Amino acid sequence: MQSHGYERFIGRLGNPIEEVVLDHDNKLEYLLTMMQDQQKTLAALVKHLEQPISSPDFQDPSPWNQKDGTERQRRKILGPLNDWISWYNDTYPGVA
Repeated sequence: MQSHGYERFIGRLGNPIEEVVLDHDNKLEYLLTMMQDQQKTLAALVKHLEQPISSPDFQDPSPWNQKDGTERQRRKILGPLNDWISWYNDTYPGVA
């Protein structure tokens, strides 16, 4: 039986092909790990977004949200501001 050199050709490629397959397998494992990490991150974000937002009725209004605050809440925020404006005007008369 005559050899056409295929055995030598395949023998030479055997090792590099194995290296390519192993390298490909390592890349797939790395990508799988990255995807699992991203999945965990997304699951945590979804869980955070699913938490109910506390009602503004139970919070002090933000300084820029005076419209939604009660009279008491507005006084609580605007009182210190008014005190500061009075102090500023008394300390620096005629500057404003």
